[in-house]
Amino acid sequence: MSWRDKQAQSPVHLSRPVQPRVVRLHPLQRVLPHSHAFGQLMYSDNTVLTIQTLQGEFVVPRHQALWVPPGIEHCVTCRDGGQLQSLYIDAGWGSKLGIRVKALEVDSLLQALLGEVTTWQDDFAMSEENQRLLMVLVDRLHSARENPLFLPKAQDKRLSPIVNALCQQPGLSHSLEEWGSQVGASSRTLNRLFNQAFGMGFSAWRQKVRVMMALKMLGANQSNSEIAEALGYESSSAFIQAFKAHMPYPPGYYRSK
Repeated sequence: MSWRDKQAQSPVHLSRPVQPRVVRLHPLQRVLPHSHAFGQLMYSDNTVLTIQTLQGEFVVPRHQALWVPPGIEHCVTCRDGGQLQSLYIDAGWGSKLGIRVKALEVDSLLQALLGEVTTWQDDFAMSEENQRLLMVLVDRLHSARENPLFLPKAQDKRLSPIVNALCQQPGLSHSLEEWGSQVGASSRTLNRLFNQAFGMGFSAWRQKVRVMMALKMLGANQSNSEIAEALGYESSSAFIQAFKAHMPYPPGYYRSK
């Protein structure tokens, strides 16, 4: 699989406190690492985005959004192509959204607001009406529920081989004892390290990796049986049950149309 690299085409300065931008991403396209002096909200209603930061990887499926504060370097990849809708938000307006990268749930009202604002031209009028709508939009983003589809990078040299292997092959079924024999640590030590690094034990972390990979595969319109086989589930029903335990909607909701 070969990625098609693309330079970021974001503006240097904003002419409005909130500047919409819609970009068409081709399959296997990667927007190279970059940062802005302003914040960026990224959203798509027809594809799955993967955003890499120095802290780790975020997977953003349909009807979720990612807030990237000013100055945070990030790289955007889109395996299957689609439309990337962005809002560039200046530091003043975006201050209430916080200083860390976070994934947000997009409810029906927020979806409608984003759908409206991302149709505006760069030189839209900053009328009182438009300003009120933008203020409501930012308030709604501030109150949106966070989504935990984030994998921080592993810093410990004993965890790194396990994390790298399972991110490449999430279907691997090695037990923690088997991984321990490979990296020279007991299963108890490894599970403690997983809790320290990721806030969860090995089994929960592996399940999270599988859910994130499943979202990418659903975006590519793969079937439940294909995903179950690739990710190490015994059956389609086992995959669906595990997926629904972590996501608000069943797999079919996230499958590309």
